[in-house]
Formats: sequence, C-alpha cells, structure tokens
Amino acid sequence: MFRFQLPNAKDWFYFYGVSKNVHPLVMLNLPHIANKIFPDIVDKKLYLVDAEIVDAPMVFADNHIIFLSTQGSDLYARNVYQVAHELCHFYINSSPKQRTMFWFEEVICEMTAHYFLEEYSNQNIWDKHSRSVPYLQYSQEILLDIEVFNHKRLVKYQSDEIIYLIQNSTDRPKNRYLATLLLPIFREFPALFTELPKLANLYGIPDFELFLNAWHDAVERENKPAVQKIIEIFC
Repeated sequence: MFRFQLPNAKDWFYFYGVSKNVHPLVMLNLPHIANKIFPDIVDKKLYLVDAEIVDAPMVFADNHIIFLSTQGSDLYARNVYQVAHELCHFYINSSPKQRTMFWFEEVICEMTAHYFLEEYSNQNIWDKHSRSVPYLQYSQEILLDIEVFNHKRLVKYQSDEIIYLIQNSTDRPKNRYLATLLLPIFREFPALFTELPKLANLYGIPDFELFLNAWHDAVERENKPAVQKIIEIFC
C-alpha cells in the first residue's frame, strides 16, 4: 500500500490503496478546503484509506481513520463526495451511545458532501486527466434520487416519520431530501459548520423539536439565527 503525505496537513495522510499513481488532485487541496469549512480539523490526526473494504466509506473517529471506496483517483467528484461526508462525521465525533437523533447527523453529512462539491467547483480544482463528471453535475445527479415526504411531521413526537428515521438513519433518499432543505441555510451561514460538534451531546434527546431547540440554546449567539431558520423548516 502506497502512502502519501499531504502538504501542509500536519499529521494527515492519504493512503491510496495499491495504486502507483500519485494521490489525487482533490486530496492535495483537501486540507485547505476542509479547514476552511471545519476550522482546525487538520489539527486532528487523521488517516484516509482508500481500499475495497466491506461497508466503506465509513469512519472510525476514535481511531482517526476514514475508509473510502472511490474506485479511482481520477474520479474527482466521487472522491470529494465520499471524503466530505465522512469528514463531517469525524468533525462531529459523536459517541456510539445515546443515538436517538443520530439520523440528523446523517442528513447534515449528506448536505456537507454537496457543500464540498460546490466549493471544489467554485475553486475550479480540476485537470485534464480526470474521468470524473463535473462536481456540480455529480451533486445534481445524486440529488435526483430523493424521496419527498412530510418533513413537518418529524417534530411530532412518536410520529411514523420520526420513528422510521430513528430506526433507519441511513435512508439516503430521505436524507438527501432533507439535505436539500438545509443546504441553502449553510450556504447563507457557513459559520454554522463550526457548531456541528455540539450536536454530539444532544443525540439522546428523544424529541426532535426539543433536540433542535437544545442545539439552538447551545450555539453561539451569532449563529442562533441560522439554527432558527432550520427550526422553522420543520416547525
């Protein structure tokens, strides 16, 4: 397995399986973009491992490892989509205990993946060797696979909708639908990304409306309007 150290990333490394190619362009730019969205994340030791591993992509935050399954260093959009989702989990770093509202983290990380794709597109990080579809096209194609449902019922205690998501936190079509509702808010208030780690202590709250209100209480004053906008989506 070949190891590549990312420039200006301190202890971050990217392992690209058994490929003899240099690490992909998207990974060279990852430290800068990730640190812009998730301040100080590059201060946390992290290993990115791209390999054919069952259930990848996935993150083991306590072990500082993210496993990817990108199927090629030149599939830029797929690389960004996967690593951004798992970086979001790594940044929040929630405990496996008290996970009632953990499904909301899956929604947040799905939204984050599309935010990263937009950022890479805005910075025009590309070269002629890529076999990837453009970043925004990849995002748009994935967001075609959504399942629209009555998201207002999620704040109804013990509703069928909230029970389903609690039991099926990785229902991607439903998660993507909710991600499309949150993405405009994070575009408008990117500082809200800094408040994501505070979610980790709230997942045991059994009621979604109480959960959102608790997050609102926990964030810094300047970020409360952004959380309030999220609350208004559901309430």
